[in-house]
Amino acid sequence: MTTKKRILLLTAAGILIIQGTILALINILWGEGESKQRESQLLGLVRAIDAEVNTEADLRETVRYNQLFRSLQELNPELREIQLLAPIHGKYFVVAATDRTQIGRPVSTLELMDLKSGSSTWRQQELIAPLHVGHFPIAALKIQLDASQASKNRRERLLVLAVLGLVSSLMVLALIAWFLKRLEEKNRLTAQLASLSQQLLTYSQLNQQLAGLLADFAALAGCSGLAVAGKMEDDNWNWLVLPEQDSWQSWDSLWPQVWRAAETNQVRQWPAEEATYELFPLFSRGKVQGVLVARWQQMPGRESSYVIQALSGNLALLLDNLRLRQDEEANALAGERLRIAREMHDGIAQGLAYIKIRLNQLGRCLPLEGHQEAAAEIAELVGVVEDLWQEVRSFIWSLKATNATQGLLTFLRSYGQEFGRRHGLQVELHHSGQEPRLPAKAYQQVVRIVQEALHNVAKHARASRVDISLGCAEQRWWLMLADNGQGFDLEQTGANSYGLSIMAERAAEAGLEFTIESEPGQGTVIRLAGRWEHE
Repeated sequence: MTTKKRILLLTAAGILIIQGTILALINILWGEGESKQRESQLLGLVRAIDAEVNTEADLRETVRYNQLFRSLQELNPELREIQLLAPIHGKYFVVAATDRTQIGRPVSTLELMDLKSGSSTWRQQELIAPLHVGHFPIAALKIQLDASQASKNRRERLLVLAVLGLVSSLMVLALIAWFLKRLEEKNRLTAQLASLSQQLLTYSQLNQQLAGLLADFAALAGCSGLAVAGKMEDDNWNWLVLPEQDSWQSWDSLWPQVWRAAETNQVRQWPAEEATYELFPLFSRGKVQGVLVARWQQMPGRESSYVIQALSGNLALLLDNLRLRQDEEANALAGERLRIAREMHDGIAQGLAYIKIRLNQLGRCLPLEGHQEAAAEIAELVGVVEDLWQEVRSFIWSLKATNATQGLLTFLRSYGQEFGRRHGLQVELHHSGQEPRLPAKAYQQVVRIVQEALHNVAKHARASRVDISLGCAEQRWWLMLADNGQGFDLEQTGANSYGLSIMAERAAEAGLEFTIESEPGQGTVIRLAGRWEHE
């Protein structure tokens, strides 16, 4: 049994105990109220009769009292016996009564004491109230109540309280059962969410895996839809999960509110015409990983808000784990690339360099006369080995360059210098603004595009100079590569160029803007651009 269930059950037990105590107090107060009401009624009756007694002669009108007592008994079944105690020749007797057998009975000493006391006296179900002539008590009324009727009233009162207690107890138990059911449902969905955080590998799986789960959370919280916005692999904001029945375009009007909630890291409410939206930043490890958006047709209660807040905490961990996992995979891939680069440098590259040296030595050992054809073959082989060696070195450089930790500016500077030295080109790097920090995937694609572009310059452009410009401003960065080569006709060459199509595909995969400008005799300009955010 979980702690929350234990707390709920203890709360239910406490509520039932308090309820029983309250019902017991109600029973006591109700009984006391009935007693006080009965006493008040009887004392009012005594005062009415007392007001009619003006002389001792009035007490001798026993017939009138007998009729009065019977009428009162018919009106109030609780009055079992009414007697008039009055003096006859100095002694007190029962002179009128509802029970005729009691008439003429001498008054007991205790009754006489109560009569002479001058004030009303209650004993269990019996009242003795003096009647006055002037200020002197000269007679008394003795009123006995029916104990069975009082017991019946008490049983009826207890029955009403028992029914009330049973109904209220059932309501409390039903409420506790409802809370337990909601708690179990929330725990089940949360467990599924935690399990998914260990299974998801890519952002593209989020919508497929989470759509149904978020629909269950929406039903539990009573909202009409839940959506999740966050950063993709390219570090650009996008809708990661949307309700199954909704289109992406129907939520696009919320982007300004989503970005504001992410920037301020505060829950925001935005009333729209069709519904009210509540935005919960998904904050984990000191960074907003995304924003959970709840759509309400009516404002939520406290329990619904608790459900959404618990969901937002788990979603933040899920997105954080997904980003960490992808970063780990990217780092592992970069490490493997570096290992391969080292192996190629120490193996294939060194082997090719050794072959080139030995071929040059072999060419020098041949006599000049009579071996011109062999010397030409050796020279051609040296050229082939040199080309292969350069290709291997270029490939090694490309493997090393995909390590995003070194930064884009560092890569452009080192690779540009090496490329210019290897191919005899003047490569100039220009930089303005802050250096953008790109996600690992976007960085790798930019590196590949730069390498392909420079390779095309060396192979086709017949250029002597390449200018590389990197700039950043207002959360946008751009990169431009311009050469002074012979250029080409885009309409004729672009559609048939495998290298150009590969660069465009890489840019699209990373979510980058890619353009190319070229005309025959005017050189070529390639531009890349994208969004980035300060850490």
